[in-house]
Amino acid sequence: MKFKLGRIERGTTPSLGELSLPAGRTDRHSESGEGVFARTVARNRDRLDRLRSICEDELLASYERFRRGQRLLSRSHGPTAAELMQAERDMADATVLEGRRSPLPGLAGHCFPLEDREFSLASLLQHVVVNHAGRIGASKSWATQGVRNLVTWLGGPQFVTELIEASDRALVAAYGLVSIDSAFNVQACDDLAADPFVGVPDRGRIELRVLQSTKNRPVPRAVRSIFGDGFVYLSAKNQRISGKGAIDIWLEMSAPIRERAVEESHQRIMTRCDATFVADDDVESQSPAEGVSGRHAARSERLGGARVQDWLWILPTGQSNCGEIRKASSGNFRDWWKDMLAQHVEDPVIGGLEIRRKHIRPTILQLRAAGRNGDAELAAQIANHETSATTFQNYLNRPYMRLQLTEQIRSFQSLLQVAVVRDAAAGPAKLGLSEPVFSLLREQALAAGLAFYSELDLDSPSELEVASCGVDSGPIAYSDTVPAMRSAALLRCSMDAAAHEFAVKAPERWAKVWLPLHALSIAVWDALMSGSRRRTFQEVVGATKAELEAGVILPFKPW
Repeated sequence: MKFKLGRIERGTTPSLGELSLPAGRTDRHSESGEGVFARTVARNRDRLDRLRSICEDELLASYERFRRGQRLLSRSHGPTAAELMQAERDMADATVLEGRRSPLPGLAGHCFPLEDREFSLASLLQHVVVNHAGRIGASKSWATQGVRNLVTWLGGPQFVTELIEASDRALVAAYGLVSIDSAFNVQACDDLAADPFVGVPDRGRIELRVLQSTKNRPVPRAVRSIFGDGFVYLSAKNQRISGKGAIDIWLEMSAPIRERAVEESHQRIMTRCDATFVADDDVESQSPAEGVSGRHAARSERLGGARVQDWLWILPTGQSNCGEIRKASSGNFRDWWKDMLAQHVEDPVIGGLEIRRKHIRPTILQLRAAGRNGDAELAAQIANHETSATTFQNYLNRPYMRLQLTEQIRSFQSLLQVAVVRDAAAGPAKLGLSEPVFSLLREQALAAGLAFYSELDLDSPSELEVASCGVDSGPIAYSDTVPAMRSAALLRCSMDAAAHEFAVKAPERWAKVWLPLHALSIAVWDALMSGSRRRTFQEVVGATKAELEAGVILPFKPW
């Protein structure tokens, strides 16, 4: 059986198992005797599991620091907000004595006792949250030198910030878990909404909501739409955190940031209301520099726009958490992702690999297809594609996957040519095979469900009916001519129409005799729809369906 489909576009993004190890490094699958397909699938599974484990470790560690900060903030005793503010004024001229652990000037007292670091840390967190709106900075405009010295003494701005709210490390770890669990593409995962869950859980999973921006119009304004685009699982088998659990943890840790984002958004609205607007008569006299820049408006939309709190992945900009809160950009994700992997450069499984976020989706889809012996249908459902052809061209069309499919096609062709031989005694000579090989292949063909071809002469309809269905009962040699396309379209439409009723009435015969032919008709259909002559085939399909509806031709009916 030969298909002339023209050139097929190849998927350009490799999976994790296809990434090359650094020079001098090998993994446990490199020297195995298994085939390329088995080795690549095993590497995909190992590397994805290890990447997921690293993301879990990072998120759980960040969450534990955040929970510690919440426990310190919830203590029932301690100084009041006024006492903490007075203590800051008292420490205005305090300095740090580098290299010495002597008491810091101005820190004595019941607010920040040097002999009790835990109490001082709790007081500092309370002071930052109540008197500084949760912001920690390094400049003089944030707080006095004494408070900045106290922050340094207790662990530094990064350490204190992670006790109060989420950090970039928590964000990228949660992002990685959601990306692995949902198999989203990078853009969809970037654009998750702040209220990401849609509806109620169903079959152990829940749908996600993506908030997406379209192109900017001539007026600098972006139109947004909210739609469901996939799902995450409520629990992950043999894993510590599921995709939904990662989102729940991130929402809890980012709640202080989101509250500040709401306040900033409200302040921006009030500022616009108080501003003096240009009258309509004076709009034409404005210079381009005085008007609103479309480029700046587009950039604002990419960073979250006026309502940045509507996005899931948001963080303050700059070295501290005092900067403007924005939606994490692709550049932010890239840098944070590299920083996380750099901490595990010596890891025996993924250390040194140039892993990018875009490698996750192909890995998951290829693992799903490999689990079904190369079948792309399940992968297409996970990828939210209308047809498996899209999934294959963009994600499964990798060298090792094509090699496996080629082996399967050759194996099927070998079984098929044995199954269509009517005279078993003359089969070995006709096909040029030895009798033992022919007998073995014929047994495998019948066991695989290809007995249909050897049973055509049993209880079959008349020759006229067989000829009218457009199916050649001899060996199949297919080429994409218009008559052949018409036969393929007629066979697929006929089998689709009869499949459900026949399978209900005679399930055993359907599975044994007709299901393989139905599967073959679907394979030919999908191949033509993704081939170089797909436009011609679409026209042939439309004409064939019209003739069937008009009664000009009769559909093929399985018996």
